[in-house]
Amino acid sequence: MERDKASLLLNSEPFLTRICRIIDSVASPVIAVSSNKQQLPYLPDGVSVVPDLWKDEGPLAGMLTGLEFIADHSPGSELVWLGSCDAPLVNIQVVTRLSQTSGAWDAVMVQSGAQLQPFSGIYRTCVRHKLQALFDTGERRLHAIANSMNVFRIEAESLRSLDPELDFLRNINTPEDYKALCKEYSGNL
Repeated sequence: MERDKASLLLNSEPFLTRICRIIDSVASPVIAVSSNKQQLPYLPDGVSVVPDLWKDEGPLAGMLTGLEFIADHSPGSELVWLGSCDAPLVNIQVVTRLSQTSGAWDAVMVQSGAQLQPFSGIYRTCVRHKLQALFDTGERRLHAIANSMNVFRIEAESLRSLDPELDFLRNINTPEDYKALCKEYSGNL
């Protein structure tokens, strides 16, 4: 992308600020895991910024950092939503549906065609032990976590009534993606 995705603007609001603001309406605590040198945009009051415990080890390390923080600072929290700063179109109705679907599962992840989406998923905080064991083997791919736990896979198509375009899955990875997003949502959010 050539720029920090967390600070990209959508209707004058940084992606990460927008995500935290929206999630804050249904979840507590809200935390943002940052890389060690990352400058984050302004975040809503009450959002905890947690530096990644493992430098340059990828999103699995970030997930573990967040789960460890929640275990230490909010031990009563049982479920967490895991998002990504490059997916700014968070949908509260989808997050709520995923958490209602959690049952006894370790995680609820969206299946979009052949692709399983670890982000925008719901996880039990207790999975940190399984993820730590996976991480300790040298695994760094977030997609590998689905094989290390009991995952409920919910079809993306079943969520269209809540998000007709499935925008909550939309990742902004290139300057072209960003231009298209800004053009499509300018003044519409």
